[in-house]
Amino acid sequence: MRRQKLVSDDARRLFPDGYRVLQGTQEFVTYPEDSTIRVWLGETPDSFAPHWHTAAEILMVLDGECQSEVGDTRYRVRQGEVLVMPPRCMHTLSMGEGSRRCLILFETDAMEQMRDFAPLLRAHLQPLHLSAERAQNSGMLSTLNHIISIYRFHEPMWNMQCYSLLFQMSAKLGQMDVLMERPESAANVPERRMISSPQIMESVLGYIGQNYMRDVTLEEMADYSGYSKWYFSRMFRQYAGMPFMQYLTQVRVANIRQKLIHQDCSVAEIYAQSGFSSISTFNRVFKEVNGCTPSEYRTIYGKRRSALDTVDAAD
Repeated sequence: MRRQKLVSDDARRLFPDGYRVLQGTQEFVTYPEDSTIRVWLGETPDSFAPHWHTAAEILMVLDGECQSEVGDTRYRVRQGEVLVMPPRCMHTLSMGEGSRRCLILFETDAMEQMRDFAPLLRAHLQPLHLSAERAQNSGMLSTLNHIISIYRFHEPMWNMQCYSLLFQMSAKLGQMDVLMERPESAANVPERRMISSPQIMESVLGYIGQNYMRDVTLEEMADYSGYSKWYFSRMFRQYAGMPFMQYLTQVRVANIRQKLIHQDCSVAEIYAQSGFSSISTFNRVFKEVNGCTPSEYRTIYGKRRSALDTVDAAD
């Protein structure tokens, strides 16, 4: 089945540094070639209606004040403060008169492949608002300014340099806000298991990362961990911040996105290595997560061949 391209090749060349593509409330963030990060400096008051995107978003206010609404919560972000918006979070953004702000948008696929990123997922479920003092003391402001400088001058390996700094910043926030937390159920778990569980869960995540392309089941992973099915489900959700099947789906979709962007194989070939039981499930789940079909995603983000831009895998 052929579909009309969301972005024509001619239109793409007019905006080499990225542009907004909207379908309803979903925004498809586009990036400079061979990168998955975009820095957008705003010096003219502007506002954006409710929208969401697969990219994470960092708002740094340089002057004045900006506001963002997420659900029933309104965030007032003043000069020197930072708001970290998780991926797929419906939000608005408005700038006050005389304000200046910088947005850093980036895809989190690379981070999601890290074993010890799982505990951080809990911290990414809601926006994180850092006061000016905390942003300064944590080194976040200097890190963000460094990212902006690298992006602006496109130093050699600039995309990798930016992600290196994003990894460092995420690890710092994780140490501050996540890793020091002790689960409420810790007192009810034998000490031996509390010591061994993190290592076991890390091994489980590594196993999933190496075997997601086949039919990995909850029963198999419970056996692998040495726990009962019920206890494994409880421990996995506590450690990863989500149920087992949701995490497995997330890993599969993240790997599909990477292949769509960086490989020239067909969508059907990518499906065959995805771990999904049918092409219809493959297409349906991918669209539920990303808001578009695999072929449309490749059209927007990937290294494309014309034959692959408009053809989806047939059901």
